[in-house]
Amino acid sequence: MDVIIGLGTAGCAIADEFSQYPQYEVFKIDAGLEKAPNHFSLPQGLDHEGYEKSVPKNFSSFAKKVPAKGEILFVVCGSAFVSGASLRILEKFKKRDVTVLYIKPDADVIGGERELQERLVYRVLQEYARSGVFKNMILAHNSTIEKMLGGLSIKNYHPKINEVIVSTMHMINVFEHSEPVLDQNAPSSETARILTFGIVDCEKNKESFFFPLDKVSEMRYYYGMNEKALETDSKALGNIREGVRNKRSEGMAQVGYGIYSTKYDQTIGYCIARSSQIQIFPEKNEESS
Repeated sequence: MDVIIGLGTAGCAIADEFSQYPQYEVFKIDAGLEKAPNHFSLPQGLDHEGYEKSVPKNFSSFAKKVPAKGEILFVVCGSAFVSGASLRILEKFKKRDVTVLYIKPDADVIGGERELQERLVYRVLQEYARSGVFKNMILAHNSTIEKMLGGLSIKNYHPKINEVIVSTMHMINVFEHSEPVLDQNAPSSETARILTFGIVDCEKNKESFFFPLDKVSEMRYYYGMNEKALETDSKALGNIREGVRNKRSEGMAQVGYGIYSTKYDQTIGYCIARSSQIQIFPEKNEESS
């Protein structure tokens, strides 16, 4: 992913987090956004339907600023009214490889019209991804990440969540563009386009995911080890393979891993879980209660 496009407050905040890395060019779209070369300001004060209909004609000129090469990561949270503009904006990039990063908000802080619109955006974007309009759709859930981090202060809540999401995605992107020391991965299925990321506790061989993905069919692991560990750790490979066997015993169609050389003191691990099924969390919990 070379281009990051953030829509709305949450999308723009995550896009800003990506801007610390030179590998990405960042663009931001929001209501009342301050003027800047890579900013596009939408009208203020509209509802979800209003933003769906109000993407100005001059957005086409802004879209031409986006580099013609490289993948696009489009970041949005469905509870923002400006998310109504998502499909109109994405239509300008329909010939590009687009991955959507969808931030699932905390269910207990939205309600009424915002809750209904969030569910609509959540479902519609997944359907587009599943049908192949988007390359992938990545799901991240604020409350799930908060629990994974062991709780967060009010002031640091969103900054810390954004930091974890972006640093994880960046490291996986780095690994995917690096030569592995050992690679046991197969190409992802064309149908498994809905996914989430996770961090692996390498000592316990346990994953902590950013979203409780249902009906996972594929898992891919990324391990980063320093040169000393690669040369002397005689147990690491056995532990990794054992984890893979355990996942396969759970009925997953495909489980793979890659091991990469790093300069970090500790071994680091990340993972991607994929599904071909539309996700209905947390609605399924509400319907069954």
